[in-house]
Amino acid sequence: MRFILTTIYDGQKNQRVIDKFTPLVKRAFSSFVNEIVNDKISSALAKDTEEEEAPDESTEIPVSKIVTTDDEIEAFYIIRGLLAGTIPVEDIVHRDTESYFGILYKDNNRKPICRINLDTKNKQLLIPDESKKFERIYIDSLNDIYKYKNRLIEVAKRYL
Repeated sequence: MRFILTTIYDGQKNQRVIDKFTPLVKRAFSSFVNEIVNDKISSALAKDTEEEEAPDESTEIPVSKIVTTDDEIEAFYIIRGLLAGTIPVEDIVHRDTESYFGILYKDNNRKPICRINLDTKNKQLLIPDESKKFERIYIDSLNDIYKYKNRLIEVAKRYL
């Protein structure tokens, strides 16, 4: 637990901080493991169905260009942890698109909490203002998200 905290928390790692982050890390780890297991099962089932069906080589299967990275998931859990006292954590969801990783309130794309773009050479955190125009903030690492805690809380409170 202390190892994980060193990457996401800059303060002193006392028992209170460890107790605060333990459920979040457990859920993140569980979600990560479930995702891996589901991918393995899906790929195994896909192989079975491919063997049963004679493949028609003239049909092209569209390949999704959306790839959710570990950094995006980590950023999601950081933001979820920052907003835990403001809004219920189960109402904070993520949605990945080709151009950005969105964090939404109640899975509603009209209620964005922020967007994250880690695919470019300059990592970006985009925070909406009252008119939902996004301010682009360049960050060096995921730990920089903690600097914008108050702004993220302000955005989340608008949807309550």
